[in-house]
Amino acid sequence: MAQNENKNNDYRSERKKRIAKAAKKAKKPHDSVATARCVIIIIAVVAVLAALCGGLYAYGIPQRYTTAMKVGDRSYSVAEYNYYYASVYQTYAYQAQSYKQQYGITLGFDPAKNLTAQTIKQDDKDITYDEFFRNYVEETLESNNYYLALAEKAGIELSQESKDAIENTISEIKTACEGNYSVDRYISLLYGNGLNEKTLRKLLAEQYTVSQYREQEEKNLSDSISMEDIEAKYKEDPSDYQRADIRLFGFEIKDGSSDEKTTSASTTGETATSAETTTKAATEASTAASNETTAAAENNENSEKQVKLAQEMLGKITDEASFTKLAKEYASADDKEKFDDDTATLLKAVKKSTVSSNIDKELAEWLFNTERKAGDKTTCTTSEYVYVIYIIKPVYRIETPLASARHILISFDNVKSSMETAGEVVNSNEETATASDGTVIKKGSKYSVPVILKAYEQAKSILDQYKAGEQTEEAFAELANKNSSDTSSTQNDKGGLYEDIEIGKMVEPFENWVYNADRKPGDVDIIETSYGWHIMYFVSKHDEAEWIETIRHSIVDEKLNADAEEIKKETGDTAETTAFTSFAGKNALKFVTKNYVARYAAQNA
Repeated sequence: MAQNENKNNDYRSERKKRIAKAAKKAKKPHDSVATARCVIIIIAVVAVLAALCGGLYAYGIPQRYTTAMKVGDRSYSVAEYNYYYASVYQTYAYQAQSYKQQYGITLGFDPAKNLTAQTIKQDDKDITYDEFFRNYVEETLESNNYYLALAEKAGIELSQESKDAIENTISEIKTACEGNYSVDRYISLLYGNGLNEKTLRKLLAEQYTVSQYREQEEKNLSDSISMEDIEAKYKEDPSDYQRADIRLFGFEIKDGSSDEKTTSASTTGETATSAETTTKAATEASTAASNETTAAAENNENSEKQVKLAQEMLGKITDEASFTKLAKEYASADDKEKFDDDTATLLKAVKKSTVSSNIDKELAEWLFNTERKAGDKTTCTTSEYVYVIYIIKPVYRIETPLASARHILISFDNVKSSMETAGEVVNSNEETATASDGTVIKKGSKYSVPVILKAYEQAKSILDQYKAGEQTEEAFAELANKNSSDTSSTQNDKGGLYEDIEIGKMVEPFENWVYNADRKPGDVDIIETSYGWHIMYFVSKHDEAEWIETIRHSIVDEKLNADAEEIKKETGDTAETTAFTSFAGKNALKFVTKNYVARYAAQNA
């Protein structure tokens, strides 16, 4: 028993010591300095991680390695998605800007406005352009994946031309960024964070592969179309592929509406009772109705007057020469000078669709009736004009192949303006002068001999420069970009090129030179038109008549469109979204808005 008691006493003693030690530890003061130090370390680590993530995002690491969309076995990163989105935007922006430059108006998509604030109808539903571009990207990825598989199966390899095009693109980027950015960084600024040279090459290679496959597919289809197929298509509606040459003059029906306006009491600060207001409104309504009746009567009277003038002119026309003379005679005082040019009333190789949509449907039917003959004439009244029409050449097919040419325009207007600025003589009674190379310069209808002569000497100097150097199409294009006044053929470094020039689209001397039967690639010359002197370079012509080629393309397009619908059904919804698809869309929108929309907005401000 004594031993057991001793053991119990020892146990109780040890237990008391442990309790006392624990109590002492619990009463120890809290080390606030150590705790604060720990918090600071934790905050610093978080800040470093945040900065690291921000840096990674800025340099496109997440965009490069996260998958935005999958199509079959192909995974498209956020960076690649961004590239396609930006490409779609740029395509629509270019089309919109070209239309604005050509016609002076913005139609549909405005590249300078927020993409989420503009809508477009798709599948009978109004969606924003941001949504439209996202849908477009998805369809493009589905389509590309489909054609890449077919190209691989067909053994399509990149042609040397495609490889050169890719190298040229990369080379241009390297030249543009030299001394300012690394190539990868500059590419990311152009196409979005995460895209580098390696990825861009991959995307370009895929796009050129698809393009090659589709071009080969189109060529095979085109080659399979026989002349019997073409003749059969032509017989379905010959007027779709026919042309006509006419003279056209219009008597404008001016709007006779009154500009008189009435002002209500409320807009002048007067106080009106209910009865007074009612009486006032009735008076205004009566006045407005009276004004409308008067305007309608005036408009009708003006229309009848113009119809009589048109009929009077029609009766005096005996041939084409009399038409051009009468046009100047009947033109208003402000327009008479315009009709000094015999081509002012000429519509050459006009299409039925052009007449129908721009003038009158009934006139189009009359003009393209196979019973029409040279010398037939008529009038046509629309809501805006009373037209007089004279047929020079009734419906025909264009048997000449389409051709392409480059030119450098030395504009008479520009030369005249520079001469006036320099204090040089621009007005002269001289009828002729001799250029330094012996060419006789004649006075024009609008420009004096000194102006035409100086413009010629400038053109001749450029031609001499071309002949003294490497006489290639590329060298001519470079000269065109530097010297031509025709900005429509030099913008985006087009080098003065007009491709597939349709007969009737150019001024007569230009067209006559291009479509000379003896013309061959590499021919150069100087010709004069009403615009100035043109240094011409003939590029090439097609192999078959324009009407045959038009029908061939029509059949091919119908077939390809039908195939596209089937392919769309087959490839539709084959793209799989991921957890980063929404992020990719937002990232692309943010990039385009910052880098492109803002730029267009600044240009248009």
